[in-house]
Parts: sequence; C-alpha cells; structure tokens
Amino acid sequence: MFVERDPSKPVLPTSVVLRGMLPFLWPHGDMLTRWRMTVAVLSVFIGSGLQALAPLLFASAVDEIAANVSPTASVPVALLSAYALVFALNRVINDARWWLLAPVQWRLQRNVMGAATRQGHALGLRFHLTHKTGHITDIVSRGGGAGIGLLTGVVLGTLLPLVSLLVSVGWVIATRLDARYLLIIVATVIVYGVVLILGAEKQAPLQRATNAQFTLAHGRAVDSLFNYETIKYFGSERRVLQSVADQLRKWREAGMAHYRWRTISGLIPAAVLGAGLTLMMWMAARQTIAGEMTIGGLTLVNAYLLQVLLPLENAGQTYRDTKQALVNLEQFVALLREEPEVLDRPAATPMPSGPGAIRFEDVSFAYDVHRPVLEHVSFEVLPGTTTAIVGPSGGGKTTVGRLLFRFYEPNRGTITIDGNDVQDVTIDSVRAAIGVVPQDTVLFNDTLLHNIAFARDGASLEEVERAAKLAHIHDFIAGLPDGYATVVGERGLKLSGGEKQRVAIARVLLKRPRILLFDEATSALDTRTERLIQQNLREVSRGLTTIIIAHRLSTVAHADQILVMDGGRIVERGTHASLLEANGVYGALWRKQLEAPDAS
Repeated sequence: MFVERDPSKPVLPTSVVLRGMLPFLWPHGDMLTRWRMTVAVLSVFIGSGLQALAPLLFASAVDEIAANVSPTASVPVALLSAYALVFALNRVINDARWWLLAPVQWRLQRNVMGAATRQGHALGLRFHLTHKTGHITDIVSRGGGAGIGLLTGVVLGTLLPLVSLLVSVGWVIATRLDARYLLIIVATVIVYGVVLILGAEKQAPLQRATNAQFTLAHGRAVDSLFNYETIKYFGSERRVLQSVADQLRKWREAGMAHYRWRTISGLIPAAVLGAGLTLMMWMAARQTIAGEMTIGGLTLVNAYLLQVLLPLENAGQTYRDTKQALVNLEQFVALLREEPEVLDRPAATPMPSGPGAIRFEDVSFAYDVHRPVLEHVSFEVLPGTTTAIVGPSGGGKTTVGRLLFRFYEPNRGTITIDGNDVQDVTIDSVRAAIGVVPQDTVLFNDTLLHNIAFARDGASLEEVERAAKLAHIHDFIAGLPDGYATVVGERGLKLSGGEKQRVAIARVLLKRPRILLFDEATSALDTRTERLIQQNLREVSRGLTTIIIAHRLSTVAHADQILVMDGGRIVERGTHASLLEANGVYGALWRKQLEAPDAS
C-alpha cells in the first residue's frame, strides 16, 4: 500500500484519507479542541447570517433616504447605524474564529507529527530496510505539516463559511428580489463547481507525479548527505550532485506541467463567474431603469454579487488547494495505516526475571518466501555461558540475533528466554533483557554523557562513569577538553571505530541486561583495537549469558559453545578444540583465516 509504483495514480481513495485524518480533526478525549472546533463552526453560521443581513440593512437605508425628503429622518440613520454595527460585529466574529482555530491547528499538527514519529518507531526493521529515510521524512513533513494545516484552514476558514453564506443570501434573494436572480446564482455556482471539479481531477495526477519526483529528489539529496564520507573517498561529488540535479530537473518539469494545467483550470471557472456577474447586473440595470426595482434593490444585488460570486473565485483556489492537500495526505495516511510486522499479542505479559537461558527449537525464517534464511535451527544457551555463532557470510548468523531481539517473528518454531516463549511476552520486556553491541555503532549527535546514559532513564553521572570505566573508555573521555560534555558529531563520526565500540559497550553495561548479544562487534576494527575490545567483552560478559556473532574465529575460541552455520542450518557445534579435532567446516575456516589473518 505504502509504495506506489505509478505516481500519477492515487495511493488511497479520498474517503480513506479523510477517515484516516478524522481522529486528528476530531480527537477523542481532547475536550478543549472539540470545544474550540464547535464554537468555531457556530461562529461560521453566525458570521454568515450577519454577512447576509448587512447588505439588506444598507439597501433598506438607501430606499428610505430616496423616499424621504427630510435629511434628518431617524429610520435611515438607524438602519445605517445597524448596518455599521452588523458589519463590525461580523469582522469581530471572523477574527475570533481564527483566534480559536490557531491553537487547534498547532495542536493538530503536533499530534499528527507525533503520531507519524510513533508509527515510524512501531514499524518493523523490514520496513526501514526497504524505505529511504529521506522519502519518509518528506512524506511526513509535507503531509503531516502542511496537509493537516491546510485542511483545517480550508474547511473552517473558507468552504464552510461560503456554503453557509450561499444559503443565507439565497434565502434573502428568494424572499426580497426576483427569483430569476436566485436561479442565475444557482446555475453559476453549479457550472462553476462542475468546471472546477473536472479541472481539479485532471490536476490531481499531475500533483501526485510532482510529489513523487520531489520525494525522490529529497531522498536522493538526504542520502548523499548521509554518505558524505563515501562520496569524498571516491571523489564523486560531481557525479552525485549531477544525479541530484537530474532528479530536481524531473521534479521541475513535473511541477511546470502541473502548474500549467492549474492556470488553465483557473481561467475557465473565472470566465463562468464573469458571465454570471454580467448577466445579473444587466438584469438589475434594466429593472431599475424600468422602475421595477428600487435603487436599494440595485444596491442589494450588487452587494450580494460581491459577497457570493466573487468569493467563489477564492473558493476555487481553495478547492484546488484542498485537492492538493488531500494528495499530500495520501502517502502520509498510507504510512499511518502500515501495519507493524511485530506486535504484542493481546494476552502478552512482561517477561519475569530469570538467569538468561535461551532456547531455539526448530526455528525457520525467510525474509522472502522464495529464499529461506534459517531452516530448522535448534540450540540452547545455558545461563552465564558464552555461545558463539560463526560461519560464512549469508549463513543466517545475524538473523538469529534479530529473531531473538524480536525484530522479526519466526515462520515456524519457538524461541524462549528462561522458559518464556518470546511471542507470549511483551516486546519491550524481551528487548529490556537483551543488550546489543552491533557491528556498526551509531551514536546520536549529542554529548558522550547523553549517548551512554541513553541506555537507562534517570542514570546518574556516577553510574555512567562506572559503566565507562568497565568499558575502558572513561580515561579517554576524562582526557577530552569537554569530558563527558563532548559532542560526538553526526552518527559519532568524531570518534574512532574503537572509541565508538567502547561507548556502545558502556551503554550496554549501563542497561544491565541479563543477556549480551555481540553482533560482529569487532569485525570492522584493526587487529590491535579488536584485541583490546575483545578483552573488554570477556571482562564485561563474565557471569552473563552471552551470544557472540562473529566472522573471525580467533575472537570466539574461548566460547563455551560454538555453532557453525552454513546455508541457514547449524552444520557443526562444539568447543573450539572439539571442532578443530573434527576437521570439518570450522576447521577449514580456521585454517583459511590462519593463512590470511587480516581477512574479514
């Protein structure tokens, strides 16, 4: 649903988009917002009634002045005073409506952006691996920000007031003037609306294509910034910038096609309005000259033309903006409707405490039904022991860790921690029990204190320092000019690989998990740094249930149990010594790495 191959076609029907946004426009439990919206709607109807009454008072005053020879007649003065009062009161109500709507719009935008962020975190790893961050941020900012703000402003600021005004003015014209004027207004509105809708429908696919091209351009630009170092390493700035420029050119071309049609679809409705305006004024002039209409009546017709037909032109622009907002919201609502891949079961409960025993029983998993990754994997990790998972690339090692951490659910089989099926307990409690040190440690562009303390809410500086000392990173941090207040830069780029890994270890230690998972935690480091980090890992994992996913066999020779995976299956298991003695897959890998010790 979320990925749309043809950018000119709607991602979701308009009715689905509107239903998806209704909880934000009329939020459940938010009585203040509902009260403000209700008062704003009532103010629309009151303002429309006053707007229709004002010209009627002015026309009556004109007729009274024309009929009375005495310039001091009290009736015209009272009518003109009432006209001024009604006009001023209408302006006050309009301004008060926007005063009511302003906090509503900001609150709605805040709620929408918050919901989008929560949804992004709720969606599974598969979603994030298959979607570019730049695409997602563009959809969220365009749909969540501009879309919801435009919709609320359009509905309560333009469309509803116009409809209410048409009803009020129509009633006055039907009762005070020739019914033909009402027929002309109705016919003009109908023809105008048909032309406008047809033009907007033609414009919608062009707008979608423009959005799609901008999303691609935005995603490509963001991707180039994320990969700043790689681009510099290969001297590819010109090629990458040209790629971004080419995509921006496609966006400009799509945008020009869109706005050319937008201009055309605006000229035709304007011609319809002009025809209706001309016909009504011609009729009013003839009736006035023939004595069939008073001067006040002519004034009334002119005033209502200005109040109704001319604002219709603004309504046309508003309708086009609304269609554009709905198009912008399509991808956004599709994102909100995306179902998380891994969810807590209805009866799930927090996982009870335990020593950290792990068991995989006949587990199979595939990212794609045509390409199985794990097949009938079974093993057990006893509490407080270290199990290593090794084997060739693509053998399924990392997938074991992802299933344990519940990034995915197995297609078959069960995974238990301390006898608890991980699918029967809450996801948060499973992840709280596991501390992960990944191969590529990504840090926040914040201080070292923030990055380490992120592991546990409310951690004190003393606790952070204790974890840093255990990870052998405290002395390095203390030697920096700003100490723990040092900002590490985007993704921690101001630190070396070994320093980032030590920060990751300190962060995991501060979390105090019962299970440690090291996923290729040292494979990207030089040999000397790797040895130092490995020594750290042995120290910090002592007494904890530990799983080490590794490619370099020398780093796991101390493990209590080594699982050798190949083709998604466990082909060998045992200790380092027993596997060497068996002279199988593990032995072959060991000899190969001895011959090329720096191979990764």
